[in-house]
Amino acid sequence: MNRRRWRLISAAALLIGAAALAALLLGNWLDLGQSGPGTYPGSLLWAIPKAAPSATFDDLTGRDATYLNRHNNGAYQGEHLTYVPASRASTGPTVISVHPINPYMWAATALSGGRCYGILIAEQPTHPAYGNNYYAVFPQGTPCEARFAGPSTVRDLNVPG
Repeated sequence: MNRRRWRLISAAALLIGAAALAALLLGNWLDLGQSGPGTYPGSLLWAIPKAAPSATFDDLTGRDATYLNRHNNGAYQGEHLTYVPASRASTGPTVISVHPINPYMWAATALSGGRCYGILIAEQPTHPAYGNNYYAVFPQGTPCEARFAGPSTVRDLNVPG
């Protein structure tokens, strides 16, 4: 009887462990592990446009939603990224609102866990090979539109969360 009870407990522990592992893997695949408040959606890091190289810098002009969708610019955790114009809100982590501000700046936003997150790519106009990526978490209720993402609103050098 004691041996039977031990087998039952072992089987239950194994089953619970397998279920927890499956939930973790499935959650990561669906971006559920990246969707809680305070967690930056990794899809924004994969959404950065592959710019057209020139003799001196990567020109970000024209890297709008139409261009990025046409050129299949990225995927995140097996999900295709869909780009929408700066005036349309992101509706989830793989729907990216984009705003090519000028040849040296490009911004994007994505909704994740009910919060809007932003990224700003800023090349130095005097030496475009250099620059920074900036990050932001927008206040609750802010429309997740890239037109609100710019140098005055996306200023953090560290990825939030």
